[in-house]
Amino acid sequence: MKKQGLLLGSLAGLAVAAVCVLTASASGSTPAARETTSVVHEAAFTCGVDPPGATSRILPGQYATSVAICNRTDRPVRFRIRAALTFPDALGGSDIEGGLVSEPMERTLQPRQALQVDCGEVPSEFFPGFQGPPYVQGFLLIESRGGLGVSTVHTAGRFDELGNAEVVSIDVEQIEPRRR
Repeated sequence: MKKQGLLLGSLAGLAVAAVCVLTASASGSTPAARETTSVVHEAAFTCGVDPPGATSRILPGQYATSVAICNRTDRPVRFRIRAALTFPDALGGSDIEGGLVSEPMERTLQPRQALQVDCGEVPSEFFPGFQGPPYVQGFLLIESRGGLGVSTVHTAGRFDELGNAEVVSIDVEQIEPRRR
C-alpha cells in the first residue's frame, strides 16, 4: 500500500503545483493583496487509510489532501497556520465535543513563493507525538492580512480485491478567504 500512497501523494502534489502557478499568474497584485483586515482561509482535510472491515466514519479507502498556499503579491506575506481536528472520539472525547487544536505556526512567503502542507505534515508537524486513528480529519486555519491564494487537492482511493488502493477521485478546490 505504500506504493499507492506515493501515487496519491504524487498526483496531489502535481495538481497543487499547477493550481499555485495558475492562481499566482492570474491574480497579480489584487485589492485583496493590499488588505489590512485579517482574513482566514479554512481548508478541510482528510488524510490516511481506513481498511476494509473497519468501522469508522469514512468509507474504506485511502485519502489524501494537499493544501497549497501561494503569495500572490509582490511583497512578503506573513501568516499563521494551525490545524483543528474534527475527529475527537478516537482521542477520548465524545461525538459532540471539539477535537484538538494545534498551536499556531508563524510563516512568511516571499513574493510569488508557495508552499504545500500535505498529509505527512498534519500529525507530525502540528501534533508531535500524535497517537490517534490511522486517519485524521479537520481543518487547516490560515490567518493573514491578505494576499494569499489557498487551494486544496483531495484524492481518494478504494481497495481492490487484493487490498491495493487505486485512485477513484480527485477534487481541486479554491478556498476563499473570510474576514475576521
